[in-house]
Amino acid sequence: MGMVLCMTALSARGDVLETAGGESLSGQLTRIVDGILVFRTSLKGQMMVPMGEVQSVRTDARWIITLRDGAVYIGQFADGGVLEDGRPSETTPLSMLLIDSAKLAPPLPAKSQPDWSENKRWGHQMATGVSSHWGTEESVKPFAEWIGTRQTERSELALRFRFDLSAYDDLGDYLRADALWFGRNSGAWSPFAAVSVGRNVEEAIDWRTGLTIGLRHEFASGADVETAVYGGFTATESDWEGIGRDFPWFLRHPPTEERDLRLYLGLSHAQPVWGGGRWDGRLSLMPQLSTSSNFRAELESALTYPLTTQLRLRLDVLITFEEEPEFAPVNSIDTRVGASVQFQF
Repeated sequence: MGMVLCMTALSARGDVLETAGGESLSGQLTRIVDGILVFRTSLKGQMMVPMGEVQSVRTDARWIITLRDGAVYIGQFADGGVLEDGRPSETTPLSMLLIDSAKLAPPLPAKSQPDWSENKRWGHQMATGVSSHWGTEESVKPFAEWIGTRQTERSELALRFRFDLSAYDDLGDYLRADALWFGRNSGAWSPFAAVSVGRNVEEAIDWRTGLTIGLRHEFASGADVETAVYGGFTATESDWEGIGRDFPWFLRHPPTEERDLRLYLGLSHAQPVWGGGRWDGRLSLMPQLSTSSNFRAELESALTYPLTTQLRLRLDVLITFEEEPEFAPVNSIDTRVGASVQFQF
């Protein structure tokens, strides 16, 4: 009975030692001291092998490995080297002859699970800054923005409202409101829905509303890294204000309405960046499901850096593309670059 327990304990670790003579042994790496490897197997018991006679070692556990020149590696032994912490998919080449000592590394702290009971309340952000809109007479305009988010264990809701403070009329020449809801189910498909309302007088869009529904797949990319793909359909209604709004009545083009159904394909990614900042990016492709084959695309990218516990600096770029929109025989590209300070409360 004792022999069975010993063999079970040794096989649980699953370490493998390959000697320079071609012998492969399964067991447990105990330690490396002064260039001598101590390895225990169920058949041969404890073995002491000089590192010069070791071809390779493979382990499941993490080790603190010290070389003869004082360099230190932390990670798992692998064929031809070490799988270092932070680089689990790339083996760092390492000669066994260079290893002086090795000891088991302490276990990594368990990844804390979010306390969803504290995230059920709304989180709010207010921002104000300036944006540059390429191709307009007034190139730099002030804007204001509000973002509200609510997370639960199963879903997330995000609301955003942004408008230019430089008004073309009582409502402003640029305004955008978005609402996005999606289920949270890492590694599987979940439903999502989005509603958008906006206007862009510079592009002759008096109002445009849209409803998008579909499925979202979130990839388990690691701590603080989020990648998701979207697929679905979007229905939009556009009210074009016409050409020559400031012209005499006999030179104006009457406003028109346009309704369409489009395929929606999206990709989003967010990750930490150097200096404690965070980068968020989103790409949306919306080909029209009709004979006109009008195509729209949107690319949004934002870089945020904390200034204090509540203040953050945000730099963002929004590029929209529309293939031969109303009143324009050529493709339209609208680019906005902005800088703002966010207050989180």
